[in-house]
Amino acid sequence: MLEERVRFSHLKAFARSAAHYVASFRNDRDTPQMRLGRLGHALVLGEREKIVVYDGERRGNAWKDFAKANDGAEIVTVAEHAKARAIADAVARNGNATKLLHGTKKEHRIEWSLCGRECAGTPDAFADDYVLDLKTCPDVSPEKFRFTAQRMGYFAQLSWYLDGLVASGQAAPKRAYIIAVEATDPCVVQCFEMTPGAIEFGRRQYRSWFERLLACESVNHFPGYSEAILPMDALEDVQLDYSESEAAE
Repeated sequence: MLEERVRFSHLKAFARSAAHYVASFRNDRDTPQMRLGRLGHALVLGEREKIVVYDGERRGNAWKDFAKANDGAEIVTVAEHAKARAIADAVARNGNATKLLHGTKKEHRIEWSLCGRECAGTPDAFADDYVLDLKTCPDVSPEKFRFTAQRMGYFAQLSWYLDGLVASGQAAPKRAYIIAVEATDPCVVQCFEMTPGAIEFGRRQYRSWFERLLACESVNHFPGYSEAILPMDALEDVQLDYSESEAAE
């Protein structure tokens, strides 16, 4: 068993394979986009005390000494902090977003059991009757973000939190919202409510991953895509990509 409690951040790796689930514990990445998202969350959700601003570049002995002295804090540069501040200010100016966030519990860890397996999660915010998540991405236009939400597993994530809140007894939400904000100027904010169909779609998605997790854990075997030799036929009308080169044989 790789984790005492199942968390969605690892569970969604089953969308690729069980092997990718195992690898998700080893491959903790930290990119500028991820730092910006975390910082935006902290400023919007009131966790400013976790932020430390470094007036320099992330390199050299000065950076190493500063990082060591502030171990455990979210260290950001002046430029990163300015970008995140713009995101937080945009959310604060949006009437729908402020209404949804008002009076909610923020960054509150919940624990529950599903099919005898212990689970945990930390919704961005929730009230008695709804749960919401804050997402930062390049484009929050309705036609683009719906695709992004499905591709990134947001439906499954919100359904996971919704069901977890009910199972934990923390709340009884029936609705799920996303506050989506663009990461660049003018930091447009768009709020979305998941339809009942989207919630059910997300529920089916995370439960299929969860069932595969239980099956793999029962035999302690986490395979890749397929353990069989698969047939591969040619696809019609696929153009050769001359921009990619294969390694020499």
